[in-house]
Amino acid sequence: MQRLVLPINTFRPTAGYKNKKYLRYWKFNHFGIDCVGSDTVYALGNGVVMAVGCDGKNGKTTGATSGCGYVAIVVYKDCENNKTGKASDLTVTYMHLREMPKVKAGQAVTKDTVIGYMGNTGANTTGKHLHLQMDTDTRFWQYCAGLKKRHYGIFKFAKGGNIDSTVNPVNYLWCDYNQKIITRFSEWYEKADFDRIPKAKTIAEKPKTEPEEDNIYSVEVIHITAK
Repeated sequence: MQRLVLPINTFRPTAGYKNKKYLRYWKFNHFGIDCVGSDTVYALGNGVVMAVGCDGKNGKTTGATSGCGYVAIVVYKDCENNKTGKASDLTVTYMHLREMPKVKAGQAVTKDTVIGYMGNTGANTTGKHLHLQMDTDTRFWQYCAGLKKRHYGIFKFAKGGNIDSTVNPVNYLWCDYNQKIITRFSEWYEKADFDRIPKAKTIAEKPKTEPEEDNIYSVEVIHITAK
């Protein structure tokens, strides 16, 4: 069983899974989580890349037909749920990346593999961020819940609509020894969900090969009170 860690080392959520305010604002549900912070986006654990590329029609990266922009899809096996302790195989989708991902289809990845960089490509995006989506369907990984029937370069639309087999990513994420989470009270996500993401490793368990002078080993949740 493996524990998937955060995709960026400094992680600040901006929109939660199936958030009600998101639904009211955009008029469609949010089947993943959005975050900002560190630009470098990493794999979450041991997995295999299923597809990468531009999801827009005819390679478009902005505008109404640009889909989800530059994306990467990775399947992770035997992932521990931090609430139940049970394991699931997951299809994880990274959306709105800055440019073509740094990995290739068929490539094996670890939590130290760079997937790409946070960006602002695709439709329905208001600024640089990462959208992370998790689905228990690893057989038909190209079908993505929440997509409308329109042109996409990577994702497909299932006849009759996509079946929702997504899960809340916060239930499968862990905070690694060199990562931190910054939260604030917001209508766009449940602060408590992100505050309870557990530590994957303690400071004492950090790799012996890491340089001691880098002061990055504290795992913390920083609480910000909205003004």
